[in-house]
Amino acid sequence: GMNFYITVSASDIITLPFGGIGTLYVNWGDGSAKDTYSSGDSVTHTYSSGGNYRILAWGSATTFGNDTSTWASGADKLTRFEILGESMATWGITGLTSLAGAFYGCSSLETIGNITGTDSTKCEPIKLAPTITTIKNMFYGCTSLASSSEVEKANLSGWDVANVVNMEGVFYGATNINTAIGAWDVANVTTFENMFNGATTF
Repeated sequence: GMNFYITVSASDIITLPFGGIGTLYVNWGDGSAKDTYSSGDSVTHTYSSGGNYRILAWGSATTFGNDTSTWASGADKLTRFEILGESMATWGITGLTSLAGAFYGCSSLETIGNITGTDSTKCEPIKLAPTITTIKNMFYGCTSLASSSEVEKANLSGWDVANVVNMEGVFYGATNINTAIGAWDVANVTTFENMFNGATTF
């Protein structure tokens, strides 16, 4: 499934921007019972205690992201996103086609990938689910996404984007990211508008 690592204070609210939900399951990582969501539900949770938590989401939904705006709450609390094991190909979300605005405004997001073992300098890249057709504004304002000499924390070089048609604003304002995307197959993309606007490290 989709794994979200967050750092929150007491009473902080996290709202994951899922849409087109069939049946979605979320373990919020704080010892509370697994929640089940269906069409029209707001995927929201309030943390009673501050700390670091891992949220796991799986099930069925068509979209993740609010397209042209940030999450309703908690986007700045996300520090890492990863996909584990057998979920790699589908992200654990059946029917997912849109990641428009997925991490919009996630200004504390430092890592897109799987940290292996206890060595934080080893980061295994994740793959893009082949069902995705839009990654518009996906990393809009993700100012903490950066690579260093020790580890590539946002390695998107192996993403299969052959079915993606919209790349508008993907890295808009992501001032520190610099990942090799020269191998991306963009033959089906119809708009690249503002894709690198403000992405000054590329």
